[in-house]
Amino acid sequence: MAKSKGKVELQVEIKTQEQWDELLSKEGLIVVDSYSAWCGPCKAIVSSFKRLKNELGDDLLVFATAETDSINSLEAYKMKSQPTFLFYAGGLLVNVVRGCNCPLLIKTIRGELEQEHKVIDGKSERVPEIEDEEEEIVEIPKQVTFAIIKPDAVKAGLVDEIIQKVEESGMEVLKKEEKTLSKDEAAEFYKQHEGSEHFDQLVEFMTSGPCMTLLLSKGGDSDIGDGTIEYFRDLIGPKDVNIAKEEAPTSLRALYGTDTVMNAVHGCDSAESAARELAFFYPDFVAPTVTQKRKKKRLQRTLALIRPDALRTRRDSIIRKIEESGFTIAMSKEMALSRDQAEAFYADHKDSEFFESLVDNMTSGPMMALCLAREDAVEGWREMLGPKEISVAAENAPDSLRHQFHVEDSPVNPLHGSDSLEAAEKEIQQLFPVQSTVAVIKPELEPDKREGIIQHIKEAGFKIQIQKEVTLTKDLASQFYHEHEGKEFFDGLTDHMASGPTLFMVLTREDAVSGWRALMGPTDPQQALEVNPKSLRAQFGVDTMKNAVHGSSSVEKAKAVIEGFFPEVEILPDGTVAVPKEESEGEKDSSAPKEELAKQDLQLSDETFSKPLGMENGSIPPEAITASSELDDKHNASRARLNTKPEDELMGAWVPSQSDENQWLQVNLGKVTRLVKIATQGEAGESASRHVKQFGLSYSLQGEEFIPYVEDATEKVFEGNLDQDSIVYNSLTNPTVTQFVRLNPKTWNENIALRVEFYGCDAGSYSEPLGLENGHISSEAITASSELDDKHSASRARLNSKPEGELMGSWVPLQSDENQWLQVDLGKILEVTKVSIQGGGDGVSMYVTSFILLYSEDGETFQDYQENNAEKVFEGNNDGDTVVSHWLVQPVKARYFRLQPKTWNEQIALRVELYGNTAPGEIQETLLSEKTDGNVEDTPIDEKLIEQPPSEVQQPPPEEGEDDGSKGVLNEDSNESSTQVKEDLQQEATVDNPEGESKPEIVDEETVAKKEEDEPSQKGEVEVPEGQAEKQEEGNGGGEGGAEGLPEDGQVSEDVKESTDGEKKPEEAVKSEEAKGDEDSNSAAEEATAADEGTAPVDESVAEEVKNEEGKPNDEATS
Repeated sequence: MAKSKGKVELQVEIKTQEQWDELLSKEGLIVVDSYSAWCGPCKAIVSSFKRLKNELGDDLLVFATAETDSINSLEAYKMKSQPTFLFYAGGLLVNVVRGCNCPLLIKTIRGELEQEHKVIDGKSERVPEIEDEEEEIVEIPKQVTFAIIKPDAVKAGLVDEIIQKVEESGMEVLKKEEKTLSKDEAAEFYKQHEGSEHFDQLVEFMTSGPCMTLLLSKGGDSDIGDGTIEYFRDLIGPKDVNIAKEEAPTSLRALYGTDTVMNAVHGCDSAESAARELAFFYPDFVAPTVTQKRKKKRLQRTLALIRPDALRTRRDSIIRKIEESGFTIAMSKEMALSRDQAEAFYADHKDSEFFESLVDNMTSGPMMALCLAREDAVEGWREMLGPKEISVAAENAPDSLRHQFHVEDSPVNPLHGSDSLEAAEKEIQQLFPVQSTVAVIKPELEPDKREGIIQHIKEAGFKIQIQKEVTLTKDLASQFYHEHEGKEFFDGLTDHMASGPTLFMVLTREDAVSGWRALMGPTDPQQALEVNPKSLRAQFGVDTMKNAVHGSSSVEKAKAVIEGFFPEVEILPDGTVAVPKEESEGEKDSSAPKEELAKQDLQLSDETFSKPLGMENGSIPPEAITASSELDDKHNASRARLNTKPEDELMGAWVPSQSDENQWLQVNLGKVTRLVKIATQGEAGESASRHVKQFGLSYSLQGEEFIPYVEDATEKVFEGNLDQDSIVYNSLTNPTVTQFVRLNPKTWNENIALRVEFYGCDAGSYSEPLGLENGHISSEAITASSELDDKHSASRARLNSKPEGELMGSWVPLQSDENQWLQVDLGKILEVTKVSIQGGGDGVSMYVTSFILLYSEDGETFQDYQENNAEKVFEGNNDGDTVVSHWLVQPVKARYFRLQPKTWNEQIALRVELYGNTAPGEIQETLLSEKTDGNVEDTPIDEKLIEQPPSEVQQPPPEEGEDDGSKGVLNEDSNESSTQVKEDLQQEATVDNPEGESKPEIVDEETVAKKEEDEPSQKGEVEVPEGQAEKQEEGNGGGEGGAEGLPEDGQVSEDVKESTDGEKKPEEAVKSEEAKGDEDSNSAAEEATAADEGTAPVDESVAEEVKNEEGKPNDEATS
């Protein structure tokens, strides 16, 4: 929301060095909240600052926020997650407070403001802060231990006496509570003693009466309680009372215990047992904190590598040594280096004798890279490593890691460490490059918990580039998780994801993908509690379905989600993303022709309907992958799956028996598919860098005659790979409808070697009827070269049209020759993927047996539809009523379409439907419930271009005097008023919706009444591949006489009926058409004002997930 005019902000916002210099020139005390851009200013303290400002009313008190990233003077405060408040007066730094400690901040402000008044009055001198960068003020939790005064001591009335002894020793009782344990609770509490001779007696005793539980720490506001656990253990004495009386006669057990079991007091053995027992009795307890000033830790980062030999045999021992030495493992990952990567990493040693053996060793298997953080990390790690030569390490540094973990017969030492800070940063960037990933906060999270997760994200060093809140419908959630359809958890998962708002975020950081997944923790929150209790799922998850958060499993999958949900974002080569600034109203080109906008929309829709088609995940079976030849069984065609790795004797790519331009790899996609993108790799695992550098593409509906893919009337040669492992993506400027795809290598390195993935969607689900049969295309938009009479007018050419009164069931021209045509105006440029035709009707022997298709953007200049650089003649009907359908393997983007009969039986008679997809530009006007945040401010829907699958969108009805849509093409369910979204309405199974899937529907009283009148019946059809015009008898649901679209009682008002027939129209419809000229001149913002709420788009590729072999919802399935 825009700020109200005249409103004075409490904090001056500073983002440049110039603004900073101007701020410091101000008189008075300036309190600056300095922050890094990725973290943001401290919002929690603002209300306290406001109260203080109102209370003091002092003009000398100035508050400001400063983004340190772009201010050189604040270099020392960059990349800090902890809130840091700087106090300036007279241009000098006079104080610093670290941490959001409200009482300390208020106290410091009052003191420094009083001091500044004295300076201004000449009663004191300003004392600049000599900031000791080695110290900082921090909030530290106190160490807490747990204790039980056992039933024997409680029964004897010794509780108060024992507590007094505890307090006299200097300990503080933070909490006490009397409890009576059940046998199950006691057995669980003492589970570690199960099997001991005293276990049953102990359980029986601990349940014999009430006991008193205590939470204890060392006393004092400044003591963090280090050693609390050990101190209390000494206070209670040995477990055996007799030993306690001898060795510690003043201990609590010596004073109040009777034997080993009834020894009066229980205490924790270690920090681990204290945490466990605290969680058992007081799961919600939060330890008090102590404010302390301590030396600031000077952290460095360095890179450690555990080489392949050592990783196979010594991994856990090495990591244990690292952690015991005080290093924090900030990032880690196992990875297999290619030879090119290893040579590039050790390029400085290329001329040394050991270079080849080092590279061979580093590529012999997976190695582990670790980013280590600690004070003086570089030198500290190198000291631990010891000399590089094993013989020298054995003689001079036998305790060094290189000597301890040397693998016998290995030619190189087991561990690597960076030589300097500069080398460390360079190497970390090589192996932990900056990446962008997608994070999702699921619907079950309450706002405060959502904020808690966001805070964790920022503290982990992620930058939130952009975020968007989306309320998914059931259908959109099903598209998101389409891979898991049919699994037992699918319905529950999609119901849950459609149950409320979901927050999608783009995060950037070094090694962001694995870093975010590590922060999330295991899929099952219970498992997360055991293995990673600080993970987000451990803290915020409930079960495997409601596990709080989701993350992409790879850079490629993150890219697909970003492209689908954030089409305005550009993914940059360095791994970051660019979020465009929003244009002002004055910068928007409202005069852009609608046809040009429609073209842009169609380009965007290519990415909206892009998902991996099954090479990588195995859903395309091996027998569907064939090739011109194969080098051997190890390099067979089925090894051509993207990201496949060598496995046993099988190699990591398809390789033909010989490398020439006659070789090809062919994939049967299993169904007619709209193909939009291809990904390629070279061979994995081989020492040679085999890869395809350039390739061509050809396609076929039947797998027989293949058509080369062309752009600008020339066969397209795609740029392939530069190495064997990187993935190269090529988008098709002209999406293709096909089932069989061939890649034809043109040039290659060493030998042809290929791994691939294809992206697109089911052409059937993509293609919707564009409005001839259901009447959304007006009668005036259907014209012809001539008409036999009014009974056979062009408007009768709607698919499945029936005779009505004097009107006949098809268009028939005045005379039958090759100059006749039927034309349809779609109202805007749309992509058409399929055409269906019928003849004159049931029992009528007039029909078209072949035809051509022409198209135009302006309605004046027409082009004929071609395939393989030749005019395509489509096969037509063999009778008057069967529907014959043809896919356009090269979909056409145009507004005007003509069908021109070439041959016919008796006389030309034609009924038609066109299929395709509506453009996102139309969809954005009726989006459901979307809010954006992050680097893009919240704006009305009409100010952004947003993608969404057209089948999920409802269109608002026209107001009186506005366009009724007769010149445009709407989704079949899109002509009702957008007032409320009702999800999960079960639909009838139809041709376009064979499973009767649920679709969101807009309901209000007017819509219900109108829907009963307007909703058409669905007709069956036969889809005929190119060259095979198979026929199928049509089961028409409308009944004789054209009862299509009737309400339940079978009646329809005359004005509505005649409007459908094209003879008469209700008055409102006439007004709508007359207002069309005015409507066309409206800006995109005016057209979108009918949209109330938006539902964000979902790319069908975004749900590419990691499969769980047990069929359970795994990390990708449940996220």
